[in-house]
Amino acid sequence: MPENVRAIVYLLIIASAAFFYIATFAKYYSFQTELKIIRKVWYLVVPAAFLTGNFYLFLFISFIGIILSQKLGRNAWLIYILLGFAVPAISKVIPGVFGIDNFGRMSWLSFISLAFLLPRFIHIVIQPSFKLLKFKNDMLVLVLILIFMGLDFARADSSTHALRETFYNILQLVIPYYVISRDVCSFEQIKSFFFSFISLVFIASLVSIFSSLRNWQLYDPIGKSMGLTSDVVITAYKSRGGLLRPESAYGMIQSAMFSFIALFMTYVTFPKVTPRLMVLFGVFLIAGIVSFSRGPWLAFAVTAVLFFFTIGKSSKLFSYGIILFILLLLSPLSGTLISMMPFIGETETGTVDYRVDLFNSSIPVIMQNPLFGDKHFLANPGLQHLIQ
Repeated sequence: MPENVRAIVYLLIIASAAFFYIATFAKYYSFQTELKIIRKVWYLVVPAAFLTGNFYLFLFISFIGIILSQKLGRNAWLIYILLGFAVPAISKVIPGVFGIDNFGRMSWLSFISLAFLLPRFIHIVIQPSFKLLKFKNDMLVLVLILIFMGLDFARADSSTHALRETFYNILQLVIPYYVISRDVCSFEQIKSFFFSFISLVFIASLVSIFSSLRNWQLYDPIGKSMGLTSDVVITAYKSRGGLLRPESAYGMIQSAMFSFIALFMTYVTFPKVTPRLMVLFGVFLIAGIVSFSRGPWLAFAVTAVLFFFTIGKSSKLFSYGIILFILLLLSPLSGTLISMMPFIGETETGTVDYRVDLFNSSIPVIMQNPLFGDKHFLANPGLQHLIQ
């Protein structure tokens, strides 16, 4: 059986179990509508990503399927977020025609913004009541976009390259900002996002735990089956201390951070701490731990202290966290976890030393072009000793 088919079979089992478990919370807290939308989106898009074997066919099927199965309108922002968290951030350079080298790198996020947010954005803009600077944040966002556009033109090899980058910046920044800022007007909508995020990251966290146990990156077959290649110049290592660092749908570090964020969101969204809720907490916490990413660990520890001592009703949950931490220290994983802890452990401390060297070496290079940077920074003599 091809790897992509085996992967989607396992993923369907994991996701179905996750949806079944989360359905209890959806019913108790009145999120049945959100859960129905999440399931429709996930069961359509994720299998298509694994089974089509072609990037453009996947985009076409996703577009047609969503249009036929969902009513967008003011709900477009939620569909955009659901799609963004359902599939890895795959991308492909669109080849050019008629003398044009290429049309830039179309990413999954750029596509869903173009397909599902742009119509809503146009509808919002053409309304007589639309104001470009309705909120204080609008000016900050527009200034940021202008800075990005200026940097694109200053760094680009050609005007067409600059225009391509500006177009994708508009898709990824301007359109999502204006649609979400204008359509999300109530706390109920924010709660809908919280529940959707928790549900999708719950699936991703279960996948992380499964990947760690099976030593198998479950989402890797998507890129392989589509023939997608990365343009990243530094190869990412996927293990630490001989243990796999699961990527899930988001990447190694991002998966850990999302799991920890979902844990906090769960506590806010479902205020009644029950044994079923503790299972959610445990899954998110374990998924973050098995990432073996020290940055997210440190961020979680600092945030947990601040979070649980500032929002009230947290003493019981904080006590459970301390007990779970003690159990982890008594488990067979204790030695491995301690050896990987930042500032304490001794496993692969070279990554920390490299970052220190990178910081110290980058300061003089930054000062050579403090305003706009240098698009040829990789060739700078001051950074050559860092290339691996």
